[in-house]
Amino acid sequence: MSDPVNSYTTARIAFELFVQARGWQWLGFRSNPKNPSQYLGQCVDQNAKEYYFLITQSGKYFRLLGDKKYEEYDYVYNPDKEGDQNAAPKEY
Repeated sequence: MSDPVNSYTTARIAFELFVQARGWQWLGFRSNPKNPSQYLGQCVDQNAKEYYFLITQSGKYFRLLGDKKYEEYDYVYNPDKEGDQNAAPKEY
């Protein structure tokens, strides 16, 4: 049986490292109220642009774009690709 506190803590630390690698500021992290096995992370970049991420139980990151649109986002920081995600926005 998994330990929900440990899962939350691990996911939060992973999100903090994700934000830190990009030089952004962490704003918040919580369980997704619609699906408690997922998490929602919020951060802001150097230009004060806010980003919202849905983090799945398997560790995939999806940037929420609004109007039920999203794009998959690489966890590993690649400055050459950053801000230029190849996947077109999808709807959910």
